[in-house]
Amino acid sequence: SDGRDILSKLIALSGGYLLPGLLAIGIALLGGVILGSLSGYYTPAGHPKGAQEKVRFLSLSWFLSGFDFLIRYGFDLINALPQLALIFLVCATVSTNIYWITGTLGVMGAMKLGGLLRNEIIALRQEGYIEAAIELGLSDATILRRHLLLTQLRPLLISYAFHLFADVLLVETTLRFFFQIIPDAENSWGKLLVDAKNLIFTLHPPIRQLGEAPVHLWWF
Repeated sequence: SDGRDILSKLIALSGGYLLPGLLAIGIALLGGVILGSLSGYYTPAGHPKGAQEKVRFLSLSWFLSGFDFLIRYGFDLINALPQLALIFLVCATVSTNIYWITGTLGVMGAMKLGGLLRNEIIALRQEGYIEAAIELGLSDATILRRHLLLTQLRPLLISYAFHLFADVLLVETTLRFFFQIIPDAENSWGKLLVDAKNLIFTLHPPIRQLGEAPVHLWWF
């Protein structure tokens, strides 16, 4: 509206998403790694059949494997909920603050990431080097951290973090532009679109009348 390049505005306004995006990424990575690792590593299905593994499964793993069903049930329950519907529920019952919205995205992202990690860890548990590490007496935390999360699953974690940050931008823009749920107290991509829409309707009254006209949906 003031003659500046739109791209420079988008880049400048992206800084406002840093803290909300980091909040969502932190919740998703922390919850997804913990739940996905426990559910995938201690599940009764797909374990190597070494001597040390049988002893470990009868001790600590035997107790933790009982939570596999509950964790998988939580994954399926949260992933089955529509994302925008859950965010609308949070906005209607709790707050329309951006941090509550990104926190909700982080919780849903943790469930999705946990499901992905669970499937990957179950497949990797069949590899020979994992069974060798178990037979050598390495702890479960060392195997999960060094041989699985930081080595094999690091690209998955990094790519999911970037995907979730982009999801934060998309959801905030959608809520502000289409539904006017988030207040216009701070500048963002959604407020930029709202200002552009108001400018178009102000400069072109016929377009404004068209935008205010009722929209009829025809279903075929």
